[in-house]
Amino acid sequence: MKKFFFSLCAALLSIGSIIAQDDPIYDDSTPIVINISDTICEGHPYILGGHALSEKGVYYDTAFSYHQMRDSITVLTLFVKPASYTRISDVIVVGDSYTYGDTILTTEGVYTRYLPAANGCDSIIHLQLGILYPPCDTVRTSIKEMICEGDEYLFCGRLLTQAGVYIDTVPKADNSCDSIVTLTLEVHPSSSASLEKTIHTDEIFSLAARLVDTTFKHPIPGVYEHTVISTNQYGCDSIISLTLNAIDRETASDIPTMFSPYEGIKDVFLRGRDLELYIYDRYGNLISHNKVGEGWDGRYKGVLVDPGVYVYVAKYSNGKIKKGTIEAIKED
Repeated sequence: MKKFFFSLCAALLSIGSIIAQDDPIYDDSTPIVINISDTICEGHPYILGGHALSEKGVYYDTAFSYHQMRDSITVLTLFVKPASYTRISDVIVVGDSYTYGDTILTTEGVYTRYLPAANGCDSIIHLQLGILYPPCDTVRTSIKEMICEGDEYLFCGRLLTQAGVYIDTVPKADNSCDSIVTLTLEVHPSSSASLEKTIHTDEIFSLAARLVDTTFKHPIPGVYEHTVISTNQYGCDSIISLTLNAIDRETASDIPTMFSPYEGIKDVFLRGRDLELYIYDRYGNLISHNKVGEGWDGRYKGVLVDPGVYVYVAKYSNGKIKKGTIEAIKED
């Protein structure tokens, strides 16, 4: 640049037409100096010659002015106003909320807001928000449950089948206090019973079990098996095996319904009667055949039978046949 201006001046001097010898010669190579003073806010850079300035100080920038045809030096005196910083720490109780400007906060963390300050710069507010949990008095819960034998109880992911006391800790999803659950589990068995009754063929037998009301009628003499399923006092299955011995009322009028062939009494069923006697067990097996007048002494193959109900068939000499049941009892 300077070389260009020096050559131009030499050419003008050789012409000598317009410059007097005693006139001062103006050196147009002298750069133009531009002084600038400016102020920025902290955090907001100042752009000078393509550079971002953020600290206070004096900065220089040189550029060529095509208008003036010479260099231009910019001298920048930069001042920086500090931003206003405010730090806040606060806590809320879990489940509560915190109003932060236009924002409602419910979770812990660091939150920042920018507000205009009196000096025209930002006022920066940093909020450190914490969550306060109440003192952790562990919640204790006791449960008493009952199941029936064969059932399962689901407790905190476990399937239980045995009676006992079980303890488990249940964590809360919100990181609050844990809950300790104590389970007392009872296991009740199903109940069963056997019942034998002798009824007449013109009778109706009623069995009133829990939650079940059942009636039976058997107009034909014989032994009948029934299974009645109800519930016991615990709500579990109660199975009753019922045996009904249906006998004809006319036939039964002169024939006893029970006898005791055991020690002390030694009854003989229908001894001395004009009839041939056949005795069957409850399954229809012939266990005794007695000739006319012998009767049945309660034995099967020489051994006394167990107490219970047995079926008899009496064949009279006049050809009449009577069927019924006889109960062998053992007195205390």
